[in-house]
Amino acid sequence: MKGVSVIICCYNSESRIQETLKCLEMQLNTEDIPFEVLIIDNGSTDKTTEVATNSWKSKVTPIKIINEPELGQANARITGLRNAKFEYCTFIDDDNHVNPQWISIVFEILDTKKDVAACGGKGIAVFEGQEPYWFNHYQSSYAIGAQAPQSGYISNDRGYLYGAGLSIKKSIYLNLLDTGCPRFQTGKISFSLRGGGEDSELCFALLLKGFKLWYDERLTFNHFMPANRLSIDNLKKMQIAFARDEVVLSIYRSLLSDKYTSKKHNIHEYLATYYRFIKLQLKPKPLTNEDKLIHQISLLHKRIYLKELLYFGNKRTQIRDRIKKYFKLNSKYEKYAGSR
Repeated sequence: MKGVSVIICCYNSESRIQETLKCLEMQLNTEDIPFEVLIIDNGSTDKTTEVATNSWKSKVTPIKIINEPELGQANARITGLRNAKFEYCTFIDDDNHVNPQWISIVFEILDTKKDVAACGGKGIAVFEGQEPYWFNHYQSSYAIGAQAPQSGYISNDRGYLYGAGLSIKKSIYLNLLDTGCPRFQTGKISFSLRGGGEDSELCFALLLKGFKLWYDERLTFNHFMPANRLSIDNLKKMQIAFARDEVVLSIYRSLLSDKYTSKKHNIHEYLATYYRFIKLQLKPKPLTNEDKLIHQISLLHKRIYLKELLYFGNKRTQIRDRIKKYFKLNSKYEKYAGSR
């Protein structure tokens, strides 16, 4: 059924959810676009559901509370999809304040662009305190900033959209799930050191299936940044999680784009990464605080990536074979030789 299902995955969101819902109640140009709001309570121990229910004032657009006890953002999102009434689903985080045209623009894109499976927009940081000196360099890690120079298709070289504000055609996502599409990224869990790589993995899968991704600069949302989230310690934890996720995500990248290469044997991948790690260590020491931090985190990222390569060992070959088998890839560029 045509319309938009807003899926908000929550974990202890009572202090954030009110403003998010308020922005959804202020949507414009939706007279002919039915939409609903689904709150997926992913094991909250606070009053998330009570606050969400009491905050929602709309008499036209329904809100539904669904419990998903199995922790993990990926699990919560899939539960949302399977309970969604409408074909077009938009994932909004509990701290995302979307602009008043969000629903109508998402509907327009997914309804008119038949080759597009998913679309995304631009996050704008709203800081509780002072903006950290390093934030501009790492803003994309927080789903902040433009995802392309202008509205249009996302290239295979990039290959993904932010998970925050990601909108997708439900039937395509469910088809991937129900036909056994490999899923190696479980998504963020509040106490884990995983980076939420399920968003990137999903986007890579859509591209490997022959669909397109679309970035639209009209899809803007304010992303609230609490001060305690922006410590250097939390930044490092996030980069550790990304490095761990990249061991699997790099396989998808190598299948999608000739910009990325994947060594035939795991030991070759390890040695190539170790060589880059040594080169980075031997670089002249940076002078500014920002450059020092960037250098430090780059070394940390490569160190964790090396450890994860050792942990996975030959499992990466098995993972690559499973991906290629599902997507029926006989060679690296078979599906895309004519499309790039």
